[in-house]
Amino acid sequence: MEAGGKLTDFNGKHFLSGNSEVVVSNGKVHSQIVDIMRNVRDSIGRN
Repeated sequence: MEAGGKLTDFNGKHFLSGNSEVVVSNGKVHSQIVDIMRNVRDSIGRN
């Protein structure tokens, strides 16, 4: 991962190997991506 990158699950928590919900970003927009992915997951009923 590039310097400053961030890796979490869809809830913005520490990523655990084997988790299928992963968000990887440059760090600057990470919280916005997590919010979008959480909203998409919730809108299709996968929580």
